Amino acid sequence: MGKEKMNFLELKEVTKFFGGLGALREVELKVSPGEIIGLIGPNGSGKTTLFNVITGLYPLTRGSIRFKEEEIAGLKPYRICHKGIGRTFQITKPFNRLTVLENVMVGTFYGKEKPVGDRNQARRFSEEVLDRVGLGLKKNHRVSDLTLEDKKRLELGKALSTQPELLLLDEVMAGLNPTEIKEIVELLRRMRAGGVTLVVVEHVMHAVMNLADRICVLHHGEKIADGPPAEVSKDKRVIESYLGEEFLLAAG
Repeated sequence: MGKEKMNFLELKEVTKFFGGLGALREVELKVSPGEIIGLIGPNGSGKTTLFNVITGLYPLTRGSIRFKEEEIAGLKPYRICHKGIGRTFQITKPFNRLTVLENVMVGTFYGKEKPVGDRNQARRFSEEVLDRVGLGLKKNHRVSDLTLEDKKRLELGKALSTQPELLLLDEVMAGLNPTEIKEIVELLRRMRAGGVTLVVVEHVMHAVMNLADRICVLHHGEKIADGPPAEVSKDKRVIESYLGEEFLLAAG
């Protein structure tokens, strides 16, 4: 019972300025273990910036970021990864000269604070990760031979190889067709079932609304809504700033 109530990740008054530009203003967010949170909003609303401050790529202007009751704001990205937070990026950037398997093995050595011990152990663990993301049969392929969907799966595999407890996913469905999106959604559900808590930035609305337990909406760097998908999709501010009346009509 206590597990559901614990704040796995807690953001308080998270604010980020670039010079005089306020990219994030007083953002508050709580994530419980096992949740899938959808993070949505227009381009430029601060979604990726939020990921960047959580993972230490950008320093906070002010505010607090706590993970498992520990303050992590100000830590280096590799230290935050060691704590159990992984992420993907909008633009996939694999090691093109390595095989699919070798790409994933990199994370097993550098992700966890106590990484996988030796090369053989790392190989076995990485093969298990590739099986989870549907790339087991392509483990010896060069990355340059992969389709966009497979590169997205590889991005997930690289992130999972760091053994995260919390995974931040930045538009993993962008550019995919409906069948591929459905497969990725099912993959994310299996990841959650395997014990990984997810925060998902996504513009594919029907997918994120069906996937997420809660939706958090950013607009001009401020949180304007946070709640169940059905509730958020009917919020007047969310419709005006992002979804539009067409979404509401289609959903109805």
